[in-house]
Amino acid sequence: MSKKKVMLVLDDETGILGIFEELMGSEFEIHCCKSVSEAKNILKEHKPDIMFLDYLVNGEVGVSLIDEVQKEKLETNWAIMTSYRRMITENDLRKMDNCPIIEKPFKLELLKKTLSAILESNKKN
Repeated sequence: MSKKKVMLVLDDETGILGIFEELMGSEFEIHCCKSVSEAKNILKEHKPDIMFLDYLVNGEVGVSLIDEVQKEKLETNWAIMTSYRRMITENDLRKMDNCPIIEKPFKLELLKKTLSAILESNKKN
């Protein structure tokens, strides 16, 4: 039996965290968190394969976690979720390395499609 991939989900909306747990909990080891500091701890302890990051979480910028990934030299892929697409700066876009951006509210099909694209790109690398 192969080990489950580890997923970190950072969002301050309980409903979104529940969607990830319900929809993907059987396929992934999912770690949900509602703050950047909690996410940093999970990142260091569990070294996720995939992250879904809310752009703005309780007044903090969720993409700051990408700096941690790069500093730790982790092989982690990510996607950004946001209701504030217009707030994403050019600097943020460079930092995010052209990752998928999912605008909220999103349909479950878009979430599944984004995850599939991330997993497929991993196979090519």
